[in-house]
Amino acid sequence: MPEYDEGPIRAAVVSQGFGTIEKTGTQYFALEVLPEGGAFPRTIKLWVNSESNLQRAKARLTSLGWDGETWVAVNPDHPDGHSFVGLTLDLVNKHRDGFDDLDFPGPPGGGASGLKADVDLAKKLDRLGGKKAKKKTVESDPKPEPVSSPPADEGDDDEVPF
Repeated sequence: MPEYDEGPIRAAVVSQGFGTIEKTGTQYFALEVLPEGGAFPRTIKLWVNSESNLQRAKARLTSLGWDGETWVAVNPDHPDGHSFVGLTLDLVNKHRDGFDDLDFPGPPGGGASGLKADVDLAKKLDRLGGKKAKKKTVESDPKPEPVSSPPADEGDDDEVPF
């Protein structure tokens, strides 16, 4: 049964680490979070079982402050590692199959927005005119010489030259 309301929710990270789903062997990195005002922590799993999932997990964690250089650094036992513990996150809760399902609200993890990388589409758009147009060199008219005013006739104050 869900403990928290659906929708936006703030939560503090209380622990982090790696895990494996026993039935399938699927590996993940997880952040255990405690929603504000709540008594029951929830786990957010970032899957690391494929290249695309690994890249999404890395993008999400770097958006939270990790330098992204080595996965060993996010191991909770690493003495000089990166800790997410104490970080407050803005998450989204959805009720799925009678349980809370806390997740990040959108990219870089993919999330509910459905955004994804699509190299083929990007290349197609470039072919259709998405590339920056090259500047055409246009020969311009030579600059006109500055016009100098003729010297004023010193003896004739009544005449105004137009």
